[in-house]
Amino acid sequence: MLPHMFALLAAALLAGAPCRPPLEVQGREVPAAVVAEFAADADDVIADIRSRLRSESCAPIKITLVPAMEDAPALDPPWHLPSWAAGAAVPRDRRVVVGVTAGRQMQRWHTTLVHELAHVASADAAGLRPLPRWLDEGIARVVAGEHGIDDLSVLARARVAGRHLPLASLERGFPPGAADAALAYAESGRAVSLIEAVRPGAIEALLQHMKDGDDVDAALIKVTGRAVWQLDHDVEASVSPWAALAVLGTETDLAMAGCGVVVAVAGVRARRRTRARMLALDDGETTRQAPADAVLSRWTVTSSS
Repeated sequence: MLPHMFALLAAALLAGAPCRPPLEVQGREVPAAVVAEFAADADDVIADIRSRLRSESCAPIKITLVPAMEDAPALDPPWHLPSWAAGAAVPRDRRVVVGVTAGRQMQRWHTTLVHELAHVASADAAGLRPLPRWLDEGIARVVAGEHGIDDLSVLARARVAGRHLPLASLERGFPPGAADAALAYAESGRAVSLIEAVRPGAIEALLQHMKDGDDVDAALIKVTGRAVWQLDHDVEASVSPWAALAVLGTETDLAMAGCGVVVAVAGVRARRRTRARMLALDDGETTRQAPADAVLSRWTVTSSS
């Protein structure tokens, strides 16, 4: 009797235990050691994200690592992405692709991996209901910790220029250009960070309400007391004109300081080269003064070279 009871108890505990979706990580023309390191990182990442967003699906996730995002169109099925893309996800298919390089520059794999897996987890948490693009990207950006200094700089420049992309215009997609896309990402990250600041668990609650059947407007009002159009105003007002000028002023000061350092270093190096040339002209006979025409000849030759 007791063994039977223990077996039933063990089965109940296993049934109630959170699952861990299997990850199929593969690399296309990427060293096996790199793929193994990436796979270990992905296993830890998905566990953290699922816990944070209350994602419960146990379906497997396929992750492909490519040398460069320019190689993504050659995959099966192919990925056709903007030139500035660092990674991509198809949440419904539970597919993710990440490039070792993007735009011919090395990128931070971990951050991109977190961002893309956050898309999969968000879709799970919302019951696969369509999410507005700004909410989907904003959650991924906040979860990956990408909504910091870089976004503030983008928002400050947009504020000074009088540019703002309404959240309603970012519901179905983002602009194709790199500059407009950067602003769309920054605004989305700021919008989700404002939602998250309302109370702990606000993002998870928002996704749960949408899973239960609410649209984003109704879910947002329940969680924050504000509609999407009000959140849009909050995003625009979150960087005041004076704050924007201060941010750009700081960037300018840093840039000028950097230029000053470069000029100073160049000056020191130039003086060292000049001194070296002068020492090279010395024939070692310090007790005898060379004729004036010989000195002139040496300097003329040095200048022409």
